[in-house]
Amino acid sequence: MVDEYFYLLKDSSSISTAEELASTVAEILSIRPSMLEVATISNLKNAENSKSRIRTHYALDFGEQKLTTARANRQVNVREAFNSPFRPFVLASTSIGQEGLDFHFYCKKIVHWNLPGNPIDFEQREGRIHRYKGHVIRLNIVQKFVSELMYSDLNGNILWDKLFNIAYEKEKGSADFECDLVPCWHLEPSKNTEEISIDRIVPLYPFSKDIDKYYDMLKVLAYYRFTFGQPRQEELIQILAKNSDYSILNKLMINLSPIKKTR
Repeated sequence: MVDEYFYLLKDSSSISTAEELASTVAEILSIRPSMLEVATISNLKNAENSKSRIRTHYALDFGEQKLTTARANRQVNVREAFNSPFRPFVLASTSIGQEGLDFHFYCKKIVHWNLPGNPIDFEQREGRIHRYKGHVIRLNIVQKFVSELMYSDLNGNILWDKLFNIAYEKEKGSADFECDLVPCWHLEPSKNTEEISIDRIVPLYPFSKDIDKYYDMLKVLAYYRFTFGQPRQEELIQILAKNSDYSILNKLMINLSPIKKTR
């Protein structure tokens, strides 16, 4: 586990020495509780409008614009802590966390506590954990190619570099397609195993209008992803099943896909 985490830190940042790795991990493990100001109903009744203070270990007000150096450092440390194999193991965020932040190191489940008004915002949320060498990608690579390590020599290479190299050589040599997203962004599961994928959880109340809104949003997302050549298979199949005129899809598609069919 630690070996994998060190590989991710070294691969995704400018960390290059053992001292830097040790310092980064030490900062994550040494996060201490702090005081957080919160507004309550009692505060609103107070003429001075002063806020209450509560002791918290990880909670942060990311919407705060006036950041001190200490608070900015704490925000970075807490975010990196979630991106580690150590606690915290659950992240709850408002919409401010749906763009520009990476949470893919050890996360493969996302719960949409509400539905955004824009389908692209929905896509942005899931993009936080569907990223380069994400948790799901590494799990699929290990499941598919770890046996190859038994018959290969590391030759001084890092184990994870060797795994990705094996996956690259095996998948790029496929007779079915060539894809620049393989294996760091996408990897087909082996025929004998079940694909490990990102789990999308959307709690919907029975008979609520959000149910229709959700399926309409999936339809829009399926066409959106299809346009750029990277649809989710399940959604695309659902759309095709309801559309009897398949020829129109070829006319509408802008083929920007990195996948090049050879057969």
